[in-house]
Amino acid sequence: PALARLERDGLAKSSWEDPAAARDEKRPPRRYYRVTAQGARTLNTELTKYRALAPIRTPSPARGRG
Repeated sequence: PALARLERDGLAKSSWEDPAAARDEKRPPRRYYRVTAQGARTLNTELTKYRALAPIRTPSPARGRG
């Protein structure tokens, strides 16, 4: 479902490998995904927002103390 949403939103694109290659190896065909230009821009935007939150994130408690 997640990959289908990314593809639906234009953030990723998929393609199937050549069925003959899969048949030769006696397995189902593989589906390959790649990030689109729009997807890369969206990722960079969201990473920038996430990194801006770094100063306000609460540090996790130290392990092994106490």
